[in-house]
Amino acid sequence: MLSITEKIFDRLQLSEIEKRSVVLEDGSYTEVPYAGPVRIDFGNWTRICCAFVLGEHPHLGAVHINETDFKIQTPDRKSRLIAK
Repeated sequence: MLSITEKIFDRLQLSEIEKRSVVLEDGSYTEVPYAGPVRIDFGNWTRICCAFVLGEHPHLGAVHINETDFKIQTPDRKSRLIAK
């Protein structure tokens, strides 16, 4: 999950894809822009994803398994992450 500030959204000239409902820290719900695409480079790992536009600081959290290039292979009943 990636969240960026309005300033970053404007500076990168991203497109708003849709509005998404999110739960804030206080438990309330609000609709925020969901924008992209955003490219994330970390070492030799690169992903393209979208971001929620909210808050005063950007945050990069867990990346959904469907957005990765890994699969789980368990022929010996032991889970492993194997690069595709």
